[in-house]
Amino acid sequence: MCWLITIGVPAQGVVHVRDYHSTRGGIAVTEHSNPPVGILFPPGDHLFDLTRGGCSCGIGLPEPRAPSRNRDRLLRRYRREGWSEAKIARALDASTRATDPSKHQASSTEPLRAVRDLVKLLVRQVGDVRFFAYDEAVATPFKNENSSISISAFNGVERFPPHVLFDIRR
Repeated sequence: MCWLITIGVPAQGVVHVRDYHSTRGGIAVTEHSNPPVGILFPPGDHLFDLTRGGCSCGIGLPEPRAPSRNRDRLLRRYRREGWSEAKIARALDASTRATDPSKHQASSTEPLRAVRDLVKLLVRQVGDVRFFAYDEAVATPFKNENSSISISAFNGVERFPPHVLFDIRR
């Protein structure tokens, strides 16, 4: 499965996020729509997902799980649920495309740099930003801890630990 990154900004930061267009790294910024993740953020935060090719894999996060193990597990589940072979084939094909290693491998540090540039811009403009990376396969996302860090400390993080809500400030 894949990783996702969601950021939260106060109301005055929304215009800056919407105006942001990454010319490097191919980062897409879209409004977040997963209520279970939203409850992890402070009330009033506006949430946005940062993705590349539909997920956040390859943007400073652990590599996705091995697709072959996942494929076997899915096959067993679909058969147990009584799916037709044609429907199973379509679902497995879609899963294979979603977990294609070439899609998740960042060819450079550009995607990570683009995310850091956006966070740095937002911290400069609005003072604080929340950053949360999580496994999309978890039905109800959880957070292990909160971590309040400076933007310079955030820029020094090589790989973002999953399920930690970072509160990034000047």
